[in-house]
This record gives sequence, C-alpha cells and structure tokens, in this order.
Amino acid sequence: MRLECKVTIIFSDKIQEYTAVYDQTIYQFLVYGRFNVDAVHAPCGGRNLCGKCLVKVTGKASPMSNNERRLLGEKAQEGWRLACMTRIHGNITLHLDKPAPKEESDSAELLRIAFPTVSPSEQPGVKASGEALGFAIDVGTATIAAYLYNLDEDRLIAWRTISNPQSKYAPDLIGRIKYAGSRPGAQTKMRRAVLSALDITMGQLLEHCAARPKQVERITLVGNACMQHIIANIDISPLGRPPYQPLTKDALQFTGKNLGFKNAPDAIVELPGIISGWNGADTVASILTCGLYKSDTPVLLADIGVNTELVLGSRSAILTCSVPTPALDGVGLSCGCGSIPGGINGIWKNKYKLINNIIDHKTPTGICGTGALDALSIMLRAEIINNSGIMLTPQEMKPSKRRMMKNINGEWVFVISRKEGVYLNQHDVQALMHARASIIAGINLMLKESGISTKEISVFYLAGGPNFGINTKTLSILEMPSPKIKKPPAFLQNAAGTGAGLILLNSRARADAEYIATYARSLDIYNNPQYQSEFKSVYAFKPRKNAENDRENE
Repeated sequence: MRLECKVTIIFSDKIQEYTAVYDQTIYQFLVYGRFNVDAVHAPCGGRNLCGKCLVKVTGKASPMSNNERRLLGEKAQEGWRLACMTRIHGNITLHLDKPAPKEESDSAELLRIAFPTVSPSEQPGVKASGEALGFAIDVGTATIAAYLYNLDEDRLIAWRTISNPQSKYAPDLIGRIKYAGSRPGAQTKMRRAVLSALDITMGQLLEHCAARPKQVERITLVGNACMQHIIANIDISPLGRPPYQPLTKDALQFTGKNLGFKNAPDAIVELPGIISGWNGADTVASILTCGLYKSDTPVLLADIGVNTELVLGSRSAILTCSVPTPALDGVGLSCGCGSIPGGINGIWKNKYKLINNIIDHKTPTGICGTGALDALSIMLRAEIINNSGIMLTPQEMKPSKRRMMKNINGEWVFVISRKEGVYLNQHDVQALMHARASIIAGINLMLKESGISTKEISVFYLAGGPNFGINTKTLSILEMPSPKIKKPPAFLQNAAGTGAGLILLNSRARADAEYIATYARSLDIYNNPQYQSEFKSVYAFKPRKNAENDRENE
C-alpha cells in the first residue's frame, strides 16, 4: 500500500502540489518537507501546547480533537486548524498567505562526504590547532568508526576504525541483551567498555591532528537501538522480548563530561532518534545519506553489518527491517574480523592462486565479511561446495581444486592465506549461506509488503563499513542482494557514518533525521511466518546456466 497523499498549497502568487505521508501532521509536513517555508508560527516547537500554529485546511484531515478545539476557541468555527494536531488523511488543500518558496536546486543538496582512501595511520598529520572540532561516530555491533571534523570548514580531517570492545561479552545483539540481564551491573560493564573505547579513540585522533580536547564542541553518535541505549544508560531488556520495543525512540543529548569523555568534556553529545527496536539511528543516518526520503521513485538500501538494515521507500513511505547477518561482519567465522586494519576484505582468483586485498596493507589478521563472500563465490564456481553450501570431500573434488584445501585438526578447510592460517570451514560456509538467505528473504518480503515491483526501484544502494566494497561478480554469482533485483548496486562507504557527519554539520540534516525517525515504518520479520518460508525457499543457490563456463575458467 502506498501511503501518500496530495497536498495542494494555495500561495499568494501561485498554486503548487506536493506529496505528503499519510497520518503526517501538517506541521511536520511544512517543517520537514521538501521545501523550506516558514508557514506556521509555533513557539512551542509543535508540541501541542501554545495553540499558535494556525492553518486553513480543506479536504481529508483528521477529526478535530477536544484539546485542539479548546486551544482554537472561536477560531474552530472559522475553518482554522492547528498544524501540530491536524493529520493528513488524504488529499488536502492548504491556504498560505505568502509567496511560494523557490524549489531546491541540485546545489542545495546536503553535503556529501568524501572519505580518505587511507586511515590516519597512513595520513600525514593534519594540524587542527585553534579550530572548532566535532566527531561523528558510528557505533556498530562489531566495529566502531570515528570521524573527526573541522567544524569551521565542514571538513573531514581524520578517521579511525576499531573493534567494539563489547564483543568480548557477546558477539551479537541478542547475546548482549541476554548478558545484560544475566547479572547485576552487566549492562554497566558493557557501557563502560564502549565509552572508554570511544574516549581513547577520540584522544588518538586529536593527538594525530595536534588538537586539544577543549576544541571539541559537538559529537554525533549513531548506532542501533541497543548500542544507543547502552550508551545512554537505558535498560535494554525490552529489546529482547515481545514486542521488542525500546523504552524511548527520542533523540537524546548529553555533555561529554556526563559520558566520562576526558577528550571531549565540553562537547554536546547528540544521539539522534531511532525508528524501532530493530532499526536505530544508524538506519536513520543511512537513509539520510542516500536521500531516499526525498526520492519521487522507490529506492532500495541494504546496509550490511552484524545486522543488515534494509530500507525500501521514497518520499511517500519508508519501510525498514533488520535481518541477522553476523557472518558479513566477520562475527562467528573461524578466522573472522571486522573492517579493521589487517582484515582481508576482498579476494580474487588468478589460476590456482588467491590474491587478497588487505585493509591498510597490513599483515592479515583475519577475514572480513566481504572477503568471505568473495571466497564463497570462488568455492561455488570451483565446485568446492554444492548449491546447498555443503563442502565436498577431497575425493569428490578435481585434483586441481584440492590444492586450495588443507586438513586442520581432521577437518578439510578452504585456505585463504596459508602463511597466516586464514581459512573458511564448513561452519563458516553455512553461516555465510544463512546471512545471504536472510538478506534475500528480507528484501522479498519488503517488496510484497509495500506492493512495489522490482521494476519500480530506481536505485539500489549497497552500504557497509568505511572499508566496504564487494565485487559485483561475487554479488551476481551469489544472487545477492536478491535474484529479483536486476539493477547493479551503487556502493556507499559507511552510509551510517556519513549520515552522522551530515547531522553533525548541517541543521537541515538534523531536522530531516527527526522526520525520518518519526515516519519510517519498521517490519518485524522475526515472528513473520512468511519470512521463514521465504528464507527456506532462497537458502540454496539456483542451478546456474554459466556453471560450465565458470568451471572452464577456474
């Protein structure tokens, strides 16, 4: 179902038509919509208190409540409504006694951030002495990415990724929720661990840029609902039981001192609002980055991590869901790691030799999810695994393929880096198969729920961490993100981190983030029998027409 309504605005100089979201208040439509127009006077900020945001409206609007009638008084009989209390329930007409705003041009688009190609350890020192600074931080389940900005110039000057220290308590969100409830003080322990890691990382970046803690004025932190609640010291136990809703979805604000940040004591720390227990401010930030909330045509976004956030929508409606994909962030793999220096994040095959791409060109420490997907596609093409992801025995393989295998403790494994002992075993393959099927099933279910066909999707964005990138051939072979999606992906490097930077630097972006958090709708797939059925149907690979050619090229 398309949740869109036509809004006709009669200005003093012209008539224009816009699209609004069903059940959106008129105040929210005017303040957070496509255009900037100071249409209403609302001293209370749209909180249903002052009774000053008067508008004249005709058409399908929500019935007038007793509170609205009380605030309006006699004006209720004259056709006036309060913008903050009147919801759009169909096509409406607004009468505004002021000129029409100018349409946004391409130059009015939000700032796009270009990330450096190397980490700060490889960058020359960028001096930041005497400048106002800010941090945008993406707190992922497995990996934390911190970005340091010059606020005077809206310029990114350094960044760093680290592993989330909470992983030592549990690798995934469900595990951390269980750990938090397992003993008194457990959540506090996880909170101290992540806050300490954030403070240390900020200190390292400041030192790298010859800057001082007093220069840090603002910090924007984005993460899933669990991560943000832990940081804010809010009980996460409701996220682990039906209806899996957080105690609050509101944006939160602290000072650096409140959070124990010695390297940013005077900073205002903002945690943007979240969509649901499944989709947090990281999803909001990713939506902000790709701009789908302003698109006239449907856009699909897949943000890959321990949980992959899926978003399908346009300016008329936004549908989100989250599916478990821990293997795609290296979690649970025998030699897995996050997108950190030393991680193998890409693999390709040159005859009988595997060529690894290693983050920051360090000695390999493990394999990232993207590198593991490359390995999975190689194993499928080489017929080391069958279509169900079952690894063949050496006796079933061609002799030329056996050299890619090794016996470790009685188990045959696929060797990625022989010298450093990086490999994938049968358990790893099944974990990757599970993650792949979760994404495909989630997308297929969202398409059914929204009534949107794949032909209507104008852009497909694929996002991940700051070192993210997947070989398009790998995606094709693995039928990702869905066999139904024929469009090649547009890659986004850390959409959540980029969105956090936009919120940090741009007041309009902060307003848009609030709008997204309020009007995006989250789809619960965990208790949905259709999802389970879809998952089973897409788990195995389909027989490939080009399988014979692949074998010849291996």
